[in-house]
Amino acid sequence: MSKRKRTGKFCVAAGCTSTHVDNLSLHEFPKEDRPDIRRHWINFVKTKRKDFTTPTMHSVLCEKHFTADCYPMEYSLKKSVGITVKRKSLLKDAVPSIHFSGTVNSSILGKRTSSSHGSNFKGETSRPSQPKKIRPAFLKRECYRAVESQFSQNAQYPANTEQSGMQTENEELTVNVDGTESTTSRSIGIQSCMSKCVSKRSKMCQTKLKVSDKVTQVNMERKPHASLGIQCNRDLEDSQHCITKQRTFNSARSSRQQFEDKNYLQVDCELVDKCASQEDYKDPDFEPDFSDDCQSDRSSVNENYQPWKERKFIIFESKLLELFQFCPSCSAHALFDVKRILGSMIKVEQTCGSCGFNRIWESQPMIGSVPAGNLIFSAALLLTGLLPSKTIRFMEQMNVISITPNTFFQHQKYYLHPSICSVWRTFQEKYFRQMATSGKALTLGGDGRADTPGHSAKYGSYGLLDLDLMLVVHIELVQSNEVKSSYHMEKEGFVRSMDLIKSKGLKIAELVTDRHAQIVKYAREEMTNTKHYFDVWHVAKGFKKKLVALSKEKDCEAIQPWIRSMCNHLYWVPASTPSGNGQLMLEKWESIVNHVQNIHEHDGQLYTECAHGTLEGRERQKKWLTPGSKVAERFSDIATSTQMKKDVQKLSPGAQTASLEGYHAVINHFAPKMIGFSYHGMLSRIILAALHFNENALRGQATTIDGRKRYDIIFPKFKKGDYSVREVKVDCTYEYIDQLMDAIVTAAEDQTMNSGGVMIQSDVPPPLCSTYQRPDKETAIQEKLSRFARDNISEKELLCSNC
Repeated sequence: MSKRKRTGKFCVAAGCTSTHVDNLSLHEFPKEDRPDIRRHWINFVKTKRKDFTTPTMHSVLCEKHFTADCYPMEYSLKKSVGITVKRKSLLKDAVPSIHFSGTVNSSILGKRTSSSHGSNFKGETSRPSQPKKIRPAFLKRECYRAVESQFSQNAQYPANTEQSGMQTENEELTVNVDGTESTTSRSIGIQSCMSKCVSKRSKMCQTKLKVSDKVTQVNMERKPHASLGIQCNRDLEDSQHCITKQRTFNSARSSRQQFEDKNYLQVDCELVDKCASQEDYKDPDFEPDFSDDCQSDRSSVNENYQPWKERKFIIFESKLLELFQFCPSCSAHALFDVKRILGSMIKVEQTCGSCGFNRIWESQPMIGSVPAGNLIFSAALLLTGLLPSKTIRFMEQMNVISITPNTFFQHQKYYLHPSICSVWRTFQEKYFRQMATSGKALTLGGDGRADTPGHSAKYGSYGLLDLDLMLVVHIELVQSNEVKSSYHMEKEGFVRSMDLIKSKGLKIAELVTDRHAQIVKYAREEMTNTKHYFDVWHVAKGFKKKLVALSKEKDCEAIQPWIRSMCNHLYWVPASTPSGNGQLMLEKWESIVNHVQNIHEHDGQLYTECAHGTLEGRERQKKWLTPGSKVAERFSDIATSTQMKKDVQKLSPGAQTASLEGYHAVINHFAPKMIGFSYHGMLSRIILAALHFNENALRGQATTIDGRKRYDIIFPKFKKGDYSVREVKVDCTYEYIDQLMDAIVTAAEDQTMNSGGVMIQSDVPPPLCSTYQRPDKETAIQEKLSRFARDNISEKELLCSNC
């Protein structure tokens, strides 16, 4: 088997050849502006590689050579809660200290290997002489002879015994091939199973290869022998040509074994190549046996079997039924009938009138009482954020038989929703336990989202984001009938989230939210020990809307060129004040009123003049506003309003909630606002969005083949023709889906769909229409028909009613 080509950058440490395909982080050498750290890296490599001189632009070291304290603490915290970090970044003073402890591969490093005597060096390792080939048919007869001799030694077992087992090891076979005498040791394990009153018995030959372990299972009938298993070690060259074609059995057990270990090939006796040569078929004692080993064996399920990872194919009905036209026992024409179609699963009964062969073949294994394909279809539909109506209609247009919408909703109720909530609770418990152990106060960002635009939303979700780890740590879903109106849903979600954090014994050092008035009041009164900041983007968004409206008024067009600079100044105010001094930020902000009028000295106590120097040339592109003009006065009123002064003093100097807006965009993928969902359906989909966000929020930047970082130019709508340069991220990963699939399969194995209610530990609010009085359906229909009965209304009355 050819190895996968390894391209890209290699680790330059001695004995290590890690690349990006090994799922390891590769770190470039420090630049020359940090000579001390760079020298430590070079000396580390030179310790084991005397030929290493100076690192190039392609020289890297992998993460295996750095200790855990060389990375930010957030990586270890994420690892503790089960989140894998794909691309890691080192601390600025990180130095490698771990040398590769394994054996250096001489073929990779290009070193010459010594001979067995240690005196001579050769460019390549000499190959041992290959033994002469042994004819497969002759070797098989020698194996049968060893089996017969062993079987005759155990003839003392009673004839009425149902089963007898024997096993021998280290048998030696003396084989004379082409006139050359040679003794070859073969390890043979013989297991026999005798059945009472059976005229024909099958023999299974399991051939264990030296280089790559493969099992050849051959079912044969041999009248004078019982069912035996023969195991012998053979050279690879002698056995590679022994298998040319392979056919997978129809049983669930064989397909799972083949999926788990690709080194094992299961071969039917009919398709064995020259291993059973023409001479063997001429032998009257050689009779292939096609027993009914293809029956589905549901009891033999390997615990490591993952049905969602096994490949599936779309097969046409005519091609599928061709497989049942002939009897696998006697090859005569057989009768077959499609017994049942259960979703995407089909059951076919095959009967042979010649030999009496009969079997029922199933196209899918079973997971508990549910066909595996049906459950995996429902799970994949929900976990990828698809809509059942569109997906099932797509299958119908292709005429691919699948499940019905009702089946999907049943799977969702009993297996999918409980499993998703269980995985989410497990993540939360790990996170809260880790934070409580560390004793560190949290820096959280919070924001709400309504499921529909406007002020008539049915659901409101509130998410908490750990701004240090970029993890969504809690979600609250509020239905509108739980509060006074839709406007109050955000505060209710916020209060519930804060109560949960307090119940876990955690402290919140900083909280960053938008300017929601109810949340501001609650934080001021109930969270006195927490610093509450506003996200700058939310403040700048409202401020910009007012400036755009002002620029459209008469005699105020001169403000238009200044809008972008004024918004940038608003971002600069908290960024240049890391201490978060509210008075200093306020004075910096009010300086913009004087600046646009070409006044650069101010009356403040902490900020008395502009930080820029003399503006000349290209720095003076915009015209100053005339002091006392209408536009200057109107701008001063907006910038120095009471609300604006309060907001500026609470702008966050550090962490922002921009990532929460990205999380909301992910929710739009899993739960579009134009579709209505049930309470559990909405809860599961926002949890899926959180799991996806947590795994992919800190994706690294993609690089080209030669290692350069990738960027892209986009034209956002809000920039109105201007462009932005953004980093191109690596592709998303979906490891969380494996956890969810495993939980879903486990749930299906442990319970059935009629074993009880939904196992979701959450209080479901009553539907919105539960307080309304439902009329009689027939009466409502009659009222509708009577109102629009045009035959009973004259044309004159109709015209009068329209007037």
